[in-house]
Amino acid sequence: MKLRRFSVLLTAGALLLSAAAVPAVPVFAEDDDDDLMTDEVLTYRKVDTGVEIIDCAESTVQMHIPKDFMGYPIVAIADEAFANCSKLATLTLDAPIETIGVNAFTNCTALKSVKLPDTVTSLGDAAFYNCNTLEEVILPDSITQMGLYCFAYCFGLKEIALPENLVTLPGYCFYYDFSLENVELNEKLQTIDTLAFVGCYVMKEITIPASVTKIAPLAMLACSSLTDITVAKDNTAYCSTEDGVLMNADCTELILYPAGKTETSYTVPDTVETVSYYAFSGNASLTEVRLPASVSAINEGAFSDCLSLTTVNIPDAVTVIDNSLFADCPQLKITIPEQITSIGEYAFYCCEAMDALTIPAAVKTIGDYAFTGCSGITDVTVPETVTSIGNYAFGYLIEEDEETQEVTPYVMENFVLRGHSSSVAKTYAKTYDVKFKQTNFPVVPVMIAVSAMLLIALAVVFVVDYRKRRALKKVEIDESAVADPDALQDANYSSILGDDEDGDPFDRSYGFRIDDPEDTASNTDEHDA
Repeated sequence: MKLRRFSVLLTAGALLLSAAAVPAVPVFAEDDDDDLMTDEVLTYRKVDTGVEIIDCAESTVQMHIPKDFMGYPIVAIADEAFANCSKLATLTLDAPIETIGVNAFTNCTALKSVKLPDTVTSLGDAAFYNCNTLEEVILPDSITQMGLYCFAYCFGLKEIALPENLVTLPGYCFYYDFSLENVELNEKLQTIDTLAFVGCYVMKEITIPASVTKIAPLAMLACSSLTDITVAKDNTAYCSTEDGVLMNADCTELILYPAGKTETSYTVPDTVETVSYYAFSGNASLTEVRLPASVSAINEGAFSDCLSLTTVNIPDAVTVIDNSLFADCPQLKITIPEQITSIGEYAFYCCEAMDALTIPAAVKTIGDYAFTGCSGITDVTVPETVTSIGNYAFGYLIEEDEETQEVTPYVMENFVLRGHSSSVAKTYAKTYDVKFKQTNFPVVPVMIAVSAMLLIALAVVFVVDYRKRRALKKVEIDESAVADPDALQDANYSSILGDDEDGDPFDRSYGFRIDDPEDTASNTDEHDA
């Protein structure tokens, strides 16, 4: 069984080493249109308004794309047209290109700068994916749409200004662009989608314009140098505190505490009711977070990867420990409050400093891998109220593969799980080969054992008494036989033995005659006569 890792704060060096093996990206099927033209370097295909470039010789180093080809205006760069042209270093575009397709320049690892013409309106998914030496991109204001992973893994990109008419910054757009220092968001931008800036390690600050109405969860995850978020005063959806923390407009939800802030403790304002998804995730300086009584919900991953965090209070109104809430917090020591009813998946994954665990009686469910990797927890008692325990939830550590960073769970030899003999804890222990000790007195087995012992004891007493009585009776008979032989005669002898009509004894119990020797001769004589 392989588990997913929760550390999202990968080092720049690790990324560089893995750059040659970037994740797979979507690949679209080729068109079957045979109306093609070529100049031996570029291949074109006719479209309604002119021609589009569909392929380029991979050995190309420099490329100038003119306004037209054979009198046809060049209006598009098709999907994968320049993909894997790893030697392409310079690109000049004079053509009236309107669209740049999916994976159009993926893996152009020598490309350093791009200036797109002001006719371009859209960039497809992963258009410049893994152009890892790209340092400069000039985007025209004509662009209204950009695709997922558009500039992902562009390690050399340091700054960029978004087009004036762009409304949505797509998910994963600047994914792990760890040299990106400055992004100028445009005044018409409305949405910053999920993981748009994830892994932008050197970005220190960002300004959210008034137009933005949606910032998706994880939009700025793992921005480890980010210290300040500023929201325009007239923004109606969001606000920022004086110390650069992102909140919703009425300050009832803490959305993001910048991961690069260096304070060791933080007190959440008492207006806050919800701590959002991964709100504190990745901060390496915080050792303590104090939550007000007003907080009633702490969402998934809120404190994950907080490497120095030791203490967090959980307010009385919080009843759920959400998924990954404290995952990869190696210094954390925490007591689970009595009101908690559910512990989510990966909730305390790899919380190595936790050396004691008491599961409250209110808890009903414990998710997959909830306490996997908690090497300090060696003894856990599961209350009878728990109805479900997930995969590898207790008693397992992890082993990591250095190359793939995948981890495999293995059982802790010194771990003991305690619970009722008919509980899910016993079922879990049997399924996952974990040592189990029952906490309840085994009433039924003991009653059966005691009953069996009593029956055996009674049988022994009966046999001993029977043998003792027989032995005493034999002694009495033997003594009587010596004193008075006639005393051995059975009291019922007269009914059993009696003389027949000839005066001979007759044994009725066996039904045969006992002949008197004195009568034998006379009987024989009479028979002969």
